[in-house]
Amino acid sequence: MYRLMIADDQSIECRALEHKIQTEFENIEVLPSARDGIDFLKKAEEFKPDIAIVDINMPGLNGLETIEILKMRNINMKVIIHTSYSEFDYARKAIQLGAVEYLLKPASKEEMVAAIEKVCRILDKEKEFRIQLTEGRKREDGLAELAAGKWMMSLFLRQSDSESYQDFWEKYPQAAAGGVFTAWKPNGLEELKKVGWNWKEKEKLILEQMRRYCNCVGMRHKDIFYLYIFPGKALEEGYEEWIIEITDAVCRELGEEHLPFAVGISRWKSDPQQYDTGLYEARIAVQGKTKPGISFFQYGEIITRKMMLSDILPEVLQLLMENKTQECMELVRSQTIAEKNEISREETELFKVQALEFILQLRAEVENLAGENEIRWNSRIFTQDFGKMSCADEVLKWTETHIEELGNALMEKPYEESEYIRKVLHYIKGNFSKDLSLEDAGKEIGISSFYLSRLLKQERKTTFIETLTDIRLEAAVRMMKEGQLPMKEICCRSGYPNQSYFYRVVKKTTGMTVGVLRRYL
Repeated sequence: MYRLMIADDQSIECRALEHKIQTEFENIEVLPSARDGIDFLKKAEEFKPDIAIVDINMPGLNGLETIEILKMRNINMKVIIHTSYSEFDYARKAIQLGAVEYLLKPASKEEMVAAIEKVCRILDKEKEFRIQLTEGRKREDGLAELAAGKWMMSLFLRQSDSESYQDFWEKYPQAAAGGVFTAWKPNGLEELKKVGWNWKEKEKLILEQMRRYCNCVGMRHKDIFYLYIFPGKALEEGYEEWIIEITDAVCRELGEEHLPFAVGISRWKSDPQQYDTGLYEARIAVQGKTKPGISFFQYGEIITRKMMLSDILPEVLQLLMENKTQECMELVRSQTIAEKNEISREETELFKVQALEFILQLRAEVENLAGENEIRWNSRIFTQDFGKMSCADEVLKWTETHIEELGNALMEKPYEESEYIRKVLHYIKGNFSKDLSLEDAGKEIGISSFYLSRLLKQERKTTFIETLTDIRLEAAVRMMKEGQLPMKEICCRSGYPNQSYFYRVVKKTTGMTVGVLRRYL
């Protein structure tokens, strides 16, 4: 069934044409006619006819002008010009605009029928071509999926399959830039199967949603769905944020009830010789996970136990309570120095995150011991030196500085600060999730923003923004450690409703990506 519209300012001509078409063609639906160029433009955009019989001489816009505007707006139809104008220029313009026929009024019934039949044959051929093209693409997509599945299975079995390897790279040349492997494991699968869990349906949903954001291929093995995700460009630097964003987006699109998955993510892989390792890293990252969430493959598995600071937290706290700061430092140093002269970037990152986690835990314990007594210190967790640390010695010195200050606080030897500084810190800690400014804080504690800025510089060697950032990031790290909230919610609760901006702040302030923090916390 094709849809046809007549555009002619002569009502009697429209009715005559409508009658002819309805009499001769059962497969054509006649749409409401248009009486002028403006009316034709409006109705063509609304109804999108397959065929239009158009007069040139109409009020407002003429027929050729209207057809040209519709083509610019991507409203395409087969046009038959039916006009009293026989001038060559009009005919040439009509041909340029793609008119199929140019009939002079009054066209005979035979001429009009022949013109419409010609248009229908063209439409039939175009429809047949589209069907063939769609079927061809489906067959090609099926072959591509088959090649991808064979390739991933050969990686999983760690058996070289040159044929599937070649087929995969021919069909997905953009994969050459590298990507990451992910493993999707449903939690409580036996219970899910009782309520109609369908793996094929879930695989399709995950692939459909993931392909809105990036290229990917998948394969299921023993109730774990493996995806190789590749953006089509080199993205090794900062890929953690990218993969977190798109995975969270897929979770939101499908809804929580459709995605009770723990998702394991490998390191970035760009060397084809390492792809089988990537598949195993994703599998390792998701092993033992019993709650939905994202887990990165842990570089930390290669690191000596001497890097595990949390093990000595009770001993450190006891030594600080006994005012044995030197012994405390020696214990920390013995636990954190690796038995080699140099450690890798990944080991340094792990050490840095473990030191951060240790100091936050120690600070919480000191605050608990203080009870209602106010504990004060001057050192900032993030915005002082944390982002600049690039080696184990620097991390160790940073850790010792904070331990010493916490020891002083326990021994009631905190640094001196003015009443205004105490008030502004209390105000920020209670409202950091809101949109705060220096002016807001000054007004809240009863001083000018200029005076508050000067006090912060004099007493804490910092700015309002640095203070706010430090408090916000401390809250964000604690929430990441707890692992109960998605990243979007953590960003909002930390005072950063824009998730991309939060990632940039973390990278700039800590020297690490959100992905690295989440991986090691």
